[in-house]
Amino acid sequence: MLSIVVPARNEADNLKDILKYFNNKLKNIEFEVILVNDFSEDDTLLTAKKLFESHSCFKVFDNNKKGLGGAINLGIEKSKGTKVSIMMADLSDDIDDLIRYNEIIDSKNVDAVLGSRFIKGAKVSDYPFQKLVLNRLFNLFVSVLFWNKYNDYTNAFKIYKKEVLKNIMP
Repeated sequence: MLSIVVPARNEADNLKDILKYFNNKLKNIEFEVILVNDFSEDDTLLTAKKLFESHSCFKVFDNNKKGLGGAINLGIEKSKGTKVSIMMADLSDDIDDLIRYNEIIDSKNVDAVLGSRFIKGAKVSDYPFQKLVLNRLFNLFVSVLFWNKYNDYTNAFKIYKKEVLKNIMP
């Protein structure tokens, strides 16, 4: 089973789209969506609980450690799948990529599949220019520091075998 961790902060308006997004596209994959409310100031938590209560593959948790890292860690801890993916609640990650990543991790028996927003053919839209420049500089610095060709360390959109992920988590 594939566990999809979705950290959410003030995403009440996106919840119906999240439900449709996964239910409509992941018909041939056994999955669970773990939405972790990260101290939202709107009604994300209540709306999610109400909306997802009749959908057994959607689970909602309230983060107890503020921040994206805390939300992701709680989602991983609560996941039941043998594979874990992290996707953003604003639906900026392409679910077709998730389906491809899932196929790759199964067919090639790899430990993880890492996405990148900065490879040939990738599209980055509605991303603030200043943030893009800082992101690219940081990624270049880390690549040089670790002598690694990976170019998108700040991208959370990845899929891991859960056993591997638990071994590399701090």
